[in-house]
Amino acid sequence: MLTILQKIVYQPINGTIVAIGSVYHTFNGNNYTGLVKVYQYIGSAWTQIGSNIYGERGL
Repeated sequence: MLTILQKIVYQPINGTIVAIGSVYHTFNGNNYTGLVKVYQYIGSAWTQIGSNIYGERGL
């Protein structure tokens, strides 16, 4: 599966939490539902926090 990451959609002032989105992500056979993952910099590594966030099926 090829996932194209689009951009960092949010980065707070302190820079320790980022949300990264992909509009072209496919989920459960639905094309281009979109996906957002949230990461936090903890210690010396970026760790995903929370679950994947999926959009609704596009038209």
